[in-house]
Amino acid sequence: MSLGVTVGLISKDGVILASDRKGTYGGRITISKTMRKIYKIDEHIALATTGLSGDLKPIVSLMRAHTSLYNYRSDSPIPVRSAARVLGNILHGSRLYPYLAILIIGGIDKEEGPKLFSIDAVGGISEEEHFVAHGSGASFSLGVLESSYREEMDLKEARDLCIKAVKSAIERDVASGNGIELAEITTSGFRREEVDLE
Repeated sequence: MSLGVTVGLISKDGVILASDRKGTYGGRITISKTMRKIYKIDEHIALATTGLSGDLKPIVSLMRAHTSLYNYRSDSPIPVRSAARVLGNILHGSRLYPYLAILIIGGIDKEEGPKLFSIDAVGGISEEEHFVAHGSGASFSLGVLESSYREEMDLKEARDLCIKAVKSAIERDVASGNGIELAEITTSGFRREEVDLE
């Protein structure tokens, strides 16, 4: 079940993840107006997801544990691509009883810069993405992203485009709504905010 919308986008300065805040049951009954869909994994990596909230908690806990272990063993932050592989392995290992979640993982590496990957429910990892959208409102968000994305966008332009993309889904998809959660991942770290719709 992938309801609501999450988007991710790379700018020249970092990664923006954004989502709506509505939680629904079957797309018809609202069960939460403040559902969190973006999670900090480390100072330089975050995860955005659509799916069942009960499945998201163990995924986030496992990713935080693997990240901490990597940092402890190597005395350096885990590369974003490696974190995506770990997440893909976790999901693939549960493919017979899959987590019902489709994920976006994004972050920034000191050497390689911003990175963004899409991961399906059984661990399939996309090639590196410039932008991505998932969930029942994804088709509306992708239209906005495809028409306006530029590779050299600065952080503010990327932030504004993500808000516009999620807002487009909220206006047209019944399972998306109740404001926007937005996260920026830059060399300064992770920052989250809530954006109220006018």
